[in-house]
Amino acid sequence: MERGEDYHDSRPPEKPLAQACQTPPVGALLKQRFLLTRQVAQGGTATVYHARDRLKERDAGAPVEVGVKFFHKTSANIPALTMAAREATLARTVRHPGIIHIHDMHAVGDRACLTMEWIRGETLAEHLARMPGGRLPPEQAIQLAMSVADTLAACHKAGIAHGDVKPANILLADDGTRLVDFTTAHQFAASAGPLAALASEAIAGYSRLYASPRVLQAALPLPCDDIHGLAVVTFQMLEGRTPFAPHSSLTAREQGLTPGRPASLGRLRWRVLRRGFAADARMAPDDVVAFARALNHPLRGLGQ
Repeated sequence: MERGEDYHDSRPPEKPLAQACQTPPVGALLKQRFLLTRQVAQGGTATVYHARDRLKERDAGAPVEVGVKFFHKTSANIPALTMAAREATLARTVRHPGIIHIHDMHAVGDRACLTMEWIRGETLAEHLARMPGGRLPPEQAIQLAMSVADTLAACHKAGIAHGDVKPANILLADDGTRLVDFTTAHQFAASAGPLAALASEAIAGYSRLYASPRVLQAALPLPCDDIHGLAVVTFQMLEGRTPFAPHSSLTAREQGLTPGRPASLGRLRWRVLRRGFAADARMAPDDVVAFARALNHPLRGLGQ
């Protein structure tokens, strides 16, 4: 990548960018507009930054924070520009407060980035890392699961399976949870438009400890796989680890391994949670709501 209108680094370069890294460094100015102030996450195909929108700051007279997701690599022979357009299309399809709003897509040479609203908070993964034993109180864990389920239900109603439900993709904000990263999302319902065919395909990139046996066997994500992921996350919030660790759900199934009931979870709720692990493709798209409601009732089931 060369410097120019698309990219400017406000610091003196030590060596050509193309040789130094595949991602812009903190302090870089993308599109002569977005100042990257810090890196907040990095994955196999993209890096996420906290940034300031210098253009809007001129009009506002105050700092304007945005998130920038920079696609630095192709996946499955899909160009970065197409990946960015695909994710923006899928995320914008879902109208729900639990989904971060995508502002725009920008080409940066042969790469691309998405700009989005900036939400102050931390991921569930970061939050669990600060908790004793990596656990949450049962009531809090169940309420968080219900909040995520509500967002997933909106995704499923729009014909989209998220495909990678895990603590690192759940943002905890003051006003509720956000489900982030639609890189591996799959549009399972029929749709029209220039990106319809691409949106109906999945991008490889699941997380082994949270993926269902179906996804681990290369099946395209469906709502049942999101339910499985939510069940795994709920177990982790209660126990401080994933249910099959260090194994995947597929290995556990093949070896006949079953997790034990968390001590803080009542037997009735445990039966519900186990059904989440066993979710299958016959489940209707709105079953994630039924799963969360069953998990929440009755409250007196905790600890029994």
